[in-house]
Amino acid sequence: MDLPSSDVQQLLQQLSRRAPGADCLLGQLLRELGSAPEPASSSGDDSESSSEPEEIPEDLPPTALASLDLEGVARHLEQGGASKVIVMVGAGLSTAAGIPDFRTPGSGLYDNLQKYNLPKPEAIFSIKYFKERPAAFYELAREMWPGNYMPTRAHAFIRLLEDKGLLLRCYTQNIDSLEELAGVPQERVVAAHGNFSSARGVVTGREVPIDEVRDAILRGKEGWTEMTGRYGELVKPDIVFFGEPLPERFSSLVREDFAKCDLLIVMGTSLKVAPFNRCITFVSRTCPRLLINRE
Repeated sequence: MDLPSSDVQQLLQQLSRRAPGADCLLGQLLRELGSAPEPASSSGDDSESSSEPEEIPEDLPPTALASLDLEGVARHLEQGGASKVIVMVGAGLSTAAGIPDFRTPGSGLYDNLQKYNLPKPEAIFSIKYFKERPAAFYELAREMWPGNYMPTRAHAFIRLLEDKGLLLRCYTQNIDSLEELAGVPQERVVAAHGNFSSARGVVTGREVPIDEVRDAILRGKEGWTEMTGRYGELVKPDIVFFGEPLPERFSSLVREDFAKCDLLIVMGTSLKVAPFNRCITFVSRTCPRLLINRE
């Protein structure tokens, strides 16, 4: 399901109206790409917006950027310097949508699973535990199913890159499918840890229509029990559990895509999880790389 274009535009407009000189990284990029109007000038101190761009140190490898700052990246995009953009995203995009991450003390998913009576929090994503006691995951999946949460401004930005014909691929660590809900075509998205866009039997690997799986899970125990009987095995969305390999699509595309990349944008991830974090090393030495996170 796509986010209606009118909603995408509203997100972009909201983002673009934030005050100049603030940390509106995506807003600047959006304005340079011509998607939204320039906000009215602020009556406050505008020393940030009028400061000189940072010069490129001579010991760095050659780069297409005029300056090592956001203005340099935006100008590079505006002038057609990049046409094969890869965006790598992590949990920061999901938490902005209201979805908890896994490990943050207190608010993280693993700290709030007491009702499932698990032997340890990670068991909810253990393929061995799922085969023995599937109810816990199915209940969590019902709560997390796409449609319960809406894409963020950052997802709308990725959609904008696609609409402009600039997006080569979006590599995501998130399982929530919000990239596709925002309107990014499925073929442009590589879900490194899987997501809710497809489903299979856990024994045979037979693909099961995702709408059927969604309907069964949303019905609760009766629904997924009937589905299990119908297929003769447990069925789950293609989310990578502990004990399962990463999707073949990730392995088959990563080297080819990153070799073509002419601008890498990393958002909402601290790049601590392998092998996802190693992808940034696969671009060329001269490929500009932009990191946007809260650290």
